[in-house]
Amino acid sequence: MPDGEQHPLVSGVEEFLAKQRDRGERTGRVLEFLPLDYLKDYPPRARPVAIEGILRVGDLAIITGSYDTFKSMFALELAYALATGDDFLGRFPVRRRLRMGLLQAEIDPGSYAERLQVFVRTPELVICSDLHFDFDRLGELAEAIEDYGLDGIVLDPLGPMWPSYARNGEPFSENAKTHVTPVLKALKSLHRTVILVHHDPSPAATGPRKRGSGSTALMNDPDARIALDRNDPLVGVTVRNRLQSPAGTFYVKFIGRRLRYSHANP
Repeated sequence: MPDGEQHPLVSGVEEFLAKQRDRGERTGRVLEFLPLDYLKDYPPRARPVAIEGILRVGDLAIITGSYDTFKSMFALELAYALATGDDFLGRFPVRRRLRMGLLQAEIDPGSYAERLQVFVRTPELVICSDLHFDFDRLGELAEAIEDYGLDGIVLDPLGPMWPSYARNGEPFSENAKTHVTPVLKALKSLHRTVILVHHDPSPAATGPRKRGSGSTALMNDPDARIALDRNDPLVGVTVRNRLQSPAGTFYVKFIGRRLRYSHANP
């Protein structure tokens, strides 16, 4: 890409953020500091817990893991539990039901539909399989969220949704490094529960050489992080959440083509 030319993702996301500001998303207020005594007597109301130990309503959450760790299935189970009120993984109570949307851009629609056959019908979970969706269409996504009355959205997977992932020869890691912050800011401005699914080739790595550029923001900016690690027949799950006491580390396994809680980390 020529020097000085703005990447199309930047212009698309910045245009979306500008429209949000024009609609009054920016208050223009100056910084306001409140006394500790006042906050103790009149604390702001915390966002409600959606699933005990997993996430709150309005969280930006990310599900990470390497190849074939059942990330998409885990995200589907999460969306289904929020939509129906069924205990998540047969274990974790749903405290607040949400009308959920799931946008998947990786799996053939017919194959994805086969996964849905084991779930009981519900009108509170709507699914879109669009293998061409990218963040240049963020405004379209925002309109769909309003039109369908969604309280939350799952985006699966994150990587291919960057427009240059398969264009201009720019690798996803470099693209994420440049644009992840405005994208996360735009997603938070939707004021919904947003769950991202991200392929992390080295989820246990801590050094920058073992992670793609931009991974730090993807891992640290969300309110909740759920890391999956497959070791057949079990999948290890580690939940971290800055806004409530997290479920910690536990294990799940397939039972009747559904992911189900197995046991806690000993």
